[in-house]
Amino acid sequence: RRSPFSPSRGLVQRSFHKAMQPSHIKIPVRSGRIDIVDNALGPVMSKLRGSTGMLNLLVQTPGVALTVNENCDASVRSDMLAALDRLAPGATPEAAELKALLYGKSLNLPVSGGEPPVRHLAGREAGEADVTATFVPSSAKAGGFTFSANRRASHSLDEQVLRALPGKAKTGAGVLLVHEQHTSASLSVSGDGVDLEPGMSTIIPESWNREFFTHTMEGDDDMPGHLKSSLLGCSAAVPIEAGQLRLGEGQRLLLNEHRNAGGWGGGHSRKVSCIPIPAAGPLRSFRCEAAKGDRGAVRDITQLVQESIAAQDGLATVLAQDASVGVAVCSEGGAHALAAATSPGSGSVGADAVCGPAIVGCSKVLPVAQGRLQLAQGSGLLIGTAACDVVVGTTSVGDGAASL
Repeated sequence: RRSPFSPSRGLVQRSFHKAMQPSHIKIPVRSGRIDIVDNALGPVMSKLRGSTGMLNLLVQTPGVALTVNENCDASVRSDMLAALDRLAPGATPEAAELKALLYGKSLNLPVSGGEPPVRHLAGREAGEADVTATFVPSSAKAGGFTFSANRRASHSLDEQVLRALPGKAKTGAGVLLVHEQHTSASLSVSGDGVDLEPGMSTIIPESWNREFFTHTMEGDDDMPGHLKSSLLGCSAAVPIEAGQLRLGEGQRLLLNEHRNAGGWGGGHSRKVSCIPIPAAGPLRSFRCEAAKGDRGAVRDITQLVQESIAAQDGLATVLAQDASVGVAVCSEGGAHALAAATSPGSGSVGADAVCGPAIVGCSKVLPVAQGRLQLAQGSGLLIGTAACDVVVGTTSVGDGAASL
C-alpha cells in the first residue's frame, strides 16, 4: 500500500520558500496506545506552504516514538502494539523506552511544494509528547523515480538515487533525504549485497498471523510488512559531496521490499522521492575508536558531533560509515538496553546479526539551535562498539527563518 506521506501534487515543485527554526510542539498520545496524531502538525505545515525541503521531528519524551504507517485500519495499530510487546516485553518505563527506540526518536519527512506530506503518525506511550520540529529548505527542486522491486528482497538504490539528483546537488556538499512512499517497504543503509528480508522475517515471523495478528485479510506477508517498514523506517538522510553519497566502504542505500506481490494496487512499483539540502559548510568527519573499559556496548559521541556543527540553526545529519554500527538518540541506559536487545543471539530482535544494526540505523538527524544540539536532558547520541568513521553534514534553516 502506498504511504499516505506521498506529496499529492507530485515531486517537482517550487524549490524553496521558507525555513523554520527548531520549535517545540506538544503531541497528545495515550498511554499504551498507538494513535494517529497528524492534526498536531497542522501549525507546523501552515508555516511551510510553498516550501520544499526536509522536516525533522525529534521526540524528546521517553517511551514515545513517531512512525509512518497505514492509517486505514485500526487493527494495524493494535497488531503493532502486540508485536512490540513480543519484541520488548514488559510494562516498565524502561521497556516502554526500548519499544520506542525500536521505532526511533528522529523522523525525517519530505515536504514538496508545501503540501503536507503527513497523513499518519503513530505515538507510543505517555500522555503528551515533547517534539522538536525543524525544517530546512532545499535549494533545488525535489526529484524522484519509480523503482521496480521485482522480488521480496533488499535492492540497492545507489545508482537510481544519483541519477535523480538535480544539477545543483552534483556540486558541493549537502544532505540527501530519500523517502519511499509505501507502508510495506522500507529504506535502510546496510552492507553491499546484504538482503535484510530473510532476517526480518525471522524477527517478524508470518506465523504471528495465526497467533495474534488481526490485520490478516491481505495475506500473510501484509502485517509483517507493515511492522518491518516501521522498524527499518521509510526515510534515509545521507551526506552527499560532489554528486556522490558519502557512504562508507561497502555501504549501500537499500530499498527493502517486504511483500511477495508488492503493495496494494501497485505491485512492486515503489515510488521514491529525493530532496537535496545544501550544507552550511564542508562535511566534517571524525574517527570513533572501539569502546573500552566499563562502558561496554556503547559510546557517547554527542560532544564530537557538537564540535562538527557548521550552522547556528538547522539540522545535523550524522552517518556512521559502518553498516554494523547503530546510532541512537537516547540516554546511556536506553542505549545499553537497545544494544543488548539487538545483539546477535539476544532474542527476537537480535535473531539476525545484520538486521539488528539496520533497525537501530547508522544515520540520525538532530536539531541545532544557536549552535547547540537540541537534546533532552539526559539524552545524547550514542554509538555501537566497533571502530568506525563518522560523517557529519550540517544544513541550515537559512535567512529569514519562520519560527512557530
